[in-house]
Amino acid sequence: MPFLKRHKIPEEIENYINVICILDAVRVGRFKRLRELQDYIEKLDLEKKVPEFKWKTLKGDIESLLSLPGKSPSLRRFTSILPILNTLITLSFLIMIVLATLNTLSPKIITFNLHDVLMTIIFITGGLLVARWYMEEKIKEFYEESQKKKLRLGKINQMIIDKLLNVISEKKISIEKVRLKLFNIDYKGIIVLKKPSFFREHYLVKLNVKENIKG
Repeated sequence: MPFLKRHKIPEEIENYINVICILDAVRVGRFKRLRELQDYIEKLDLEKKVPEFKWKTLKGDIESLLSLPGKSPSLRRFTSILPILNTLITLSFLIMIVLATLNTLSPKIITFNLHDVLMTIIFITGGLLVARWYMEEKIKEFYEESQKKKLRLGKINQMIIDKLLNVISEKKISIEKVRLKLFNIDYKGIIVLKKPSFFREHYLVKLNVKENIKG
């Protein structure tokens, strides 16, 4: 699910949020289920509710962005290797935590040179982190070539966010406990709660209904 919800919310609001999170993910090439997006858009009838929203044009931009990896062998390779790197990095940290814990609680169990083992794991993990950073930068550079389409998607997404905030205000719906997972935060009407971390690639945000009311 593109967003996190801690309590039940109206289907209309949920559909809006799904569209927002999906379009945001598309801007960084992270979502490919176009049919799912189209279903939400049709349920909301966004072409009538949001100015400048044209599904045919939007679909073309999305397909163009999502097809970018296929145009570059190196990018295809990077996008396929990144999940493996993330798994290996996570495992490395877990192994270090387990070894350190065992050494503290039951030092007699450790029959090898813990310092050398930890240094080796740290060295390998450092190499994996550098490799991940390099690949992420290359992917980022590649997608920046389609900046105009990404900016247009961002502009449309902002319109949808504005429309959603208006609906929430008009219907007095509580969405205080709803959290959105976004990769971009260049939107008005959101509050960033958590930044990306080692274990999380996205921002955790909530909607700022009060800002919309003031605006």
